[in-house]
Amino acid sequence: MPEIIVKYEDKVIERVVIEKKRMTIGRTNDNDIILENRGVSRRHAQIEFNDNAAVIIDNESLNSTFVNNRKITEEILHDNDIITIGKYSLIYHTAVSHQDSPASFDGTMVLKTKKQKELV
Repeated sequence: MPEIIVKYEDKVIERVVIEKKRMTIGRTNDNDIILENRGVSRRHAQIEFNDNAAVIIDNESLNSTFVNNRKITEEILHDNDIITIGKYSLIYHTAVSHQDSPASFDGTMVLKTKKQKELV
């Protein structure tokens, strides 16, 4: 499954695994990806997914949508493309990174925390 990593000032603030055919991006709470910044339109852009491709569409936003520093109205996304909306960077990956996924752990992890010691 594809994923989008949302960054603000080079800090990852969200990882979104795509499970729908259409994802909306904007400032208001009714979007799938919420970017809280006045430079982002309420319904800024959307990404449509099918079996072969992902297409980002700018919803005639005031401050535009950029893919790899190019202003777009509609663009097919490729692995590692960087979408810029306002002050946010959204990195598109065609598949979830397995190195960070829980399925990549092949055994029980030993926790060495104060809370764990209190429970034992």
